[in-house]
Amino acid sequence: MKKKILVVEDINAIRKKLISCIADDNENYDVSEAENGFAALNLLRDDYFDLIVSDVEMPKMDGLSLLKIVKQTEKATSVIMLTTLQDEKTINKVFQLGGDDYIVKNDIEKQIPLLRAKIKKALADAEVKLLIQELEMRNEQVLIQRGELLNYHYQLSKDRTTNPFANYHVLVLEEKRGLRKSIVRTLSTTGSHLYTAASKEELGEIIARTPVNVCIINSENLSSLKYIKEKLPSAKVMILTKGRIEGIFEQITPYAHINNIVSLSSDSNYFSFNSEMLNTYYKMINNSDIFGLEKYIRCFFPPIQKKVYDTFKREEQITEITDYIKQLGVRKRFINAAAEVLDEFLMNAMYDAPVDQNGKSKYHFNKRTEQLILEENEAPSVSYLCDGETLGVAVSDPFGAITRDKIVNYLAKCFRKDKNQIDKKKGGAGLGLYKIFNAVNCMVVNLEPGKRTEFIAIFDLNVKTQSRRGSFHFFQT
Repeated sequence: MKKKILVVEDINAIRKKLISCIADDNENYDVSEAENGFAALNLLRDDYFDLIVSDVEMPKMDGLSLLKIVKQTEKATSVIMLTTLQDEKTINKVFQLGGDDYIVKNDIEKQIPLLRAKIKKALADAEVKLLIQELEMRNEQVLIQRGELLNYHYQLSKDRTTNPFANYHVLVLEEKRGLRKSIVRTLSTTGSHLYTAASKEELGEIIARTPVNVCIINSENLSSLKYIKEKLPSAKVMILTKGRIEGIFEQITPYAHINNIVSLSSDSNYFSFNSEMLNTYYKMINNSDIFGLEKYIRCFFPPIQKKVYDTFKREEQITEITDYIKQLGVRKRFINAAAEVLDEFLMNAMYDAPVDQNGKSKYHFNKRTEQLILEENEAPSVSYLCDGETLGVAVSDPFGAITRDKIVNYLAKCFRKDKNQIDKKKGGAGLGLYKIFNAVNCMVVNLEPGKRTEFIAIFDLNVKTQSRRGSFHFFQT
């Protein structure tokens, strides 16, 4: 695409000379002209220019007035000013108003090589500024969304008669004061009653006098789980961890009320810690609204979704998704990981999930090498969503036959690393879940018993290494 340049100069001979030297330097320059600032504004009203080369002293509207207006309306456009003298006051004014460069035009013939060099630099700068402007516009929309969300939570917190979170009492057990404050600051937007404890002793004191509904604890305090279960049998628990979470599955297996592990690791930035914690808390409390990739990836468009009926055609669907991801410039290892995860999700959804009216598996023992074509009411749906930084893929089946205990037990067994590590039964899902968990930054399972199961995998596209410290969530309506 040609770079558009506008030359603004009141002296016709100089203007034509400038146009000639610019156009002759590069055939990819599309050069227009204007005799003063007003004429330039008329052109700018209908067109965008990457660069403006303008004289300072002109009738009707001078170059400095034009520069001021351009920088207020077209911030990405670069501007080079032409001066007749090496006037320090004028040059300072050029830079104060946002000008990118200047050149003395007394002997324009001698200045041509310098002018051409400055034009190339200014055009490169304009390209960078345009990219930054586009990113700022995108970030502004994200900030608006976050602002609306925070305002919503603030309004809820003011009206405790309609706020579903207002009657919840949340206890945060965390020794580190900074992290404790961060958690409280985030959750305060919900209007819930918040309590903090820096030790097990303080935890006991608060539980003794407060009807706690939700506990948020650091993985270093897992020894408190038995006490919490005894004193608060119906409380929901969220675990925060800085280390790898594999060892936690073994410890939470006996506790059916513990389904959420949030990683504090700096390896993953896909959904900032505070945002993920707030999102997790929302889904823990409002369990009627748990499904959907959009809970984890904030986009201006919904996930792309399709049904898959034929086991032999699932690879076609996976290829369609990976082709889409390739177009986004995603690194190969993420593309391969997404394909592997989708294949496991679909295999489980098509062979293991379908059950009859009595709850017995219909295709669990079918050979995976044989073709299976599902009915409309059996077929799973696959969806995907990407915002350029985070990729999410999901598969949903219409049965809701999986259970929390089965998933946690599978993962706990897989991470024991003993001879019984992998479930080797025909159709066993242990290896599949193990492979999925090791490939993603966050694994989410949403369940409406007897009606729907949704498996979600989240990939942070900014992670540069193979190491991964992610989160795990299980939600049930």
